[in-house]
Amino acid sequence: MHPAVPWSAEQRLPVCYWQSRSSIAAAGPGTFALDQRISAAVQRHPFAGSRWIELFGHVVGSSAVLIPVALVVAIWLFVRGRPDVAWLFAGVVLLRPLNLLLKLIIGSPRPTPDQVDVLRQSSGNGFPSGHVTGVVLLAGVVWCVAPALFKPRWIRLAVRALAVAAIVATSYSRVASGAHWPSDVVGGLLWGLTELFALFAFVSWRYRPESSG
Repeated sequence: MHPAVPWSAEQRLPVCYWQSRSSIAAAGPGTFALDQRISAAVQRHPFAGSRWIELFGHVVGSSAVLIPVALVVAIWLFVRGRPDVAWLFAGVVLLRPLNLLLKLIIGSPRPTPDQVDVLRQSSGNGFPSGHVTGVVLLAGVVWCVAPALFKPRWIRLAVRALAVAAIVATSYSRVASGAHWPSDVVGGLLWGLTELFALFAFVSWRYRPESSG
């Protein structure tokens, strides 16, 4: 069975709508007052294990991890005779440069040291968060294809739990470290889902069943 597009059209439409609205709202040099309040609250209230969660989210959402992992899995799936699923992981790599283009077009600034504690210096614009966009895309692919790749139920549950943990940790990390505003993280979540839908739509079309007669 080939991969199907996640969610129904009625469920995907609101995600795409709010992705567009948030991108328009974030465009330009200004920042949201609510962003600063949320960022300050997150940084003022660390919790047990928060430093390790921040580090995990920073590492797992980086290109240095996402791209090699997606490439290795894609190659393995091509070798195993599952090109349909392999193209999903390859798409994670191929769509990565899109984030740089979005940042350039939207032109929304990152937090500065006079606004929040910037623990991790990053270059370029902020919206949408590349870490979050990438991890949502990869984790979303993993979540959707887990039933096709892993027969034991406990392995599927463990893999899906890890996928969710990666998204949560990365989202927290970008705000706690001062690398992004919360709105950048929301934008990353929405753009990651939008790219996920588009990627599955392409693969579903590419490997659609041949009509008979």
